[in-house]
Amino acid sequence: MIVFAVSYLGVLLADRSLLDVTGRLESRLLVPLHVVAIVLGATLVHRLVTSTEGRPARAIVAAAVLAIVGLQVGQALSWSTDALRVGGDFRGGFDAPSLEASPALAEVGHLAPGTPVYSNAADALWFVTGRDVQPVPARRNYLTGLPQASYQPEMAGLRDAFALHGAVLVWFDTFTSRDRFLPTRRELTAGLGLVLEAADRTASTWRGPPIPRSGG
Repeated sequence: MIVFAVSYLGVLLADRSLLDVTGRLESRLLVPLHVVAIVLGATLVHRLVTSTEGRPARAIVAAAVLAIVGLQVGQALSWSTDALRVGGDFRGGFDAPSLEASPALAEVGHLAPGTPVYSNAADALWFVTGRDVQPVPARRNYLTGLPQASYQPEMAGLRDAFALHGAVLVWFDTFTSRDRFLPTRRELTAGLGLVLEAADRTASTWRGPPIPRSGG
């Protein structure tokens, strides 16, 4: 099990360092190591408790338990603080009640068929509304973090979609996991001259400025 743990961690570190721009070791990726730690930890605790020198062993076990509890409490506080900061909109996944109850998202479901819809969380919006949703152009590549060569042509296409086809932008301010790769909401709305149509605690919807009527 120790050989497996060392090998798995080595492959994981290589993957995070070479193939992922974030370099983060997410807890889901570390689950196999948790299993190894539980088995080896249980064996170690059993040996300490059943050793002839019982009092020092029990003190060591008590200190280890307190350390683990302290780490868990710290993680819970961090999770709770983050949940309060982002409003909990995505804590329940894409079927979170806050998404289902959003008036701004409900309006998207009533748009005329064929209306182009763009979002910084296209997958979440598709899940809630069932509409075909396109992601806003990414400024940087998700894997390498380098500037996206197709960003400017995609922005030109986005500009045409708002000017010629009545496109709608749906922006989730509390969805921050892709912020480092995407333009900001202010950059998009100001650069494209978009007008706020609806907003609530979860999302806001934006349209292009009204097309002036030509005099007759």
